[in-house]
Amino acid sequence: MKSHMICYVSIYEARNRVFATGIPFSDFIEGIPVKPENLLLMSSYFYNGKLEKNTGFEYVDRPLFEQLSADDIAGYGNFSWVDFENVADLEEVTEVEISEMLYADYRGKALKSPFFDSVRNRYMYLAHDDDWMCTLYMRTVRDYRYVIAQRLQREIMGRRKTIAPIPDEILNVLFDYAARGVVFDFSAAGENLIGIWEVGNYDDFHYDIMHKEFDRLNERHLDKKLNTLEYSPRSKKWKLWNAVPVK
Repeated sequence: MKSHMICYVSIYEARNRVFATGIPFSDFIEGIPVKPENLLLMSSYFYNGKLEKNTGFEYVDRPLFEQLSADDIAGYGNFSWVDFENVADLEEVTEVEISEMLYADYRGKALKSPFFDSVRNRYMYLAHDDDWMCTLYMRTVRDYRYVIAQRLQREIMGRRKTIAPIPDEILNVLFDYAARGVVFDFSAAGENLIGIWEVGNYDDFHYDIMHKEFDRLNERHLDKKLNTLEYSPRSKKWKLWNAVPVK
C-alpha cells in the first residue's frame, strides 16, 4: 500500500505520547484545539525564524504558522520543536534542558520528561520528513482526536468547499481504537469511505513492520478491519459501519 493512501496512529495516553505517520504538521496545527503561541525550533530549515541567543535555537510566532505550514517541511529532514508562551521565558532555559532538547531531536524521543519547567510547553513535536513519521508528546493527549478528525476530513473533502465535522461520539471511538494502533485506509476515499484496521502498536523503529502487517491483513482480508467510516454528502452526516466494541 502506498504511504500517501494511509495514515497510522498509535496512542499511549499514560505516557502522553502519540506516534503517527501520514499526518503532516499542517493538519496538526489546523486540528489541535489549543494552538501554541510560539514554536522553539530545535531542528528545521525555515527561512523566517528568529534567533534566540540563550538557546541558540530559532523560534516562530503564531502569525507565521501559516507560512511555516506551507513551506517544504518534508525537505527539512528533522522538524522538531517545543512550544512556549513568552519569549522572555527562553532566557530561563537551562543548559541541561537544551541538552535534553538536542537529544530529543537527534533520537526522536524524550530523554526524560518532554515537558520543561522553563517554557511550560504543552507539546514536544519530533517529526522526520514531515508526515513520514512523527513522535508527539502532549499534556492533554485526548486533544489529538481533533488532529485525527482534521486528517480524515481533509481526505474526504477533496474538491468540496465545506464538510461537516466528525462528531465527538465517533471521535471518541476512533481515539480508543488508536490506543491499539490503527491504520486509516484512504483507498476508497473517493467513495466517501475510510477503512479502519487494527495493526498493533508500533513506533518509529518498527515503521516498516507496521506497513508489512497492514499489507498482510489487507491482502488476506483478515478480521482485523475494525470499521468503515462513511460520510454522506447529501445528509452531511458521518457514521461507522460494522462497529467492533472497544475492549
